[in-house]
Amino acid sequence: MKIELCSSSTEALLFAEEFKFNRVELCQNLELGGVTPSLAFQEFALSFKSFETHTLIRCKVGGFIYSDYEKKIMLKDMENSVKLGIHGLVVGALNPKKEIDLAFMTEIKSNFPNIELTFHRAFDDLKNPEIELENLIDLGFNRILTSGGKKTVLEGRETIQKLISKADNRIEIMLGGGINAENISEIINLSKPDAIHFSGTEFKLVDEESLFSEKILLPNRTKIEGILKGIN
Repeated sequence: MKIELCSSSTEALLFAEEFKFNRVELCQNLELGGVTPSLAFQEFALSFKSFETHTLIRCKVGGFIYSDYEKKIMLKDMENSVKLGIHGLVVGALNPKKEIDLAFMTEIKSNFPNIELTFHRAFDDLKNPEIELENLIDLGFNRILTSGGKKTVLEGRETIQKLISKADNRIEIMLGGGINAENISEIINLSKPDAIHFSGTEFKLVDEESLFSEKILLPNRTKIEGILKGIN
């Protein structure tokens, strides 16, 4: 089973190296669900050789229906990331019927045929996830990140079990959403997933003495260690 750390800070990347994660998913503004990180942050992540670096491509927060202009921006982001040498792209887009935007996903696959592709948690907004699973397999995607159509993996466990069974090792099913030290063992025992994705973060107030102090999500060593202990 592969382990992926959702990483929006330099601290997260240092933890990923220390604890020997298989992959990181790079993003920024994790507090808002994550958007595409800067090229400099991606370049820094690539300086670590102990894990694969995958980049989230998402130009705005909220849902996953994009205009033609937004798609052009994201395609350019993908091009820039691939030029840097990242190992994978994390993408996802829907149409108003809550179906995968197959035309856009096909364009991504055509433009970047040799890069690993993960379809992110836009999958959890789909109307018919089992049908869309087949579409992603046909497109040649490598994995799906999902909580089974619910806010958390435990809530979506029934759908997850169906997806894993239906996937039948044709595509990696990676679980993410609400994973913590208290539930990780139960999640693994119930679902036996191909991969686990988590951030192990907590809200922290930074630069308290500044007029621009903010609460942001930063990785917590105790949380990460607790989850890893449950996995091992």
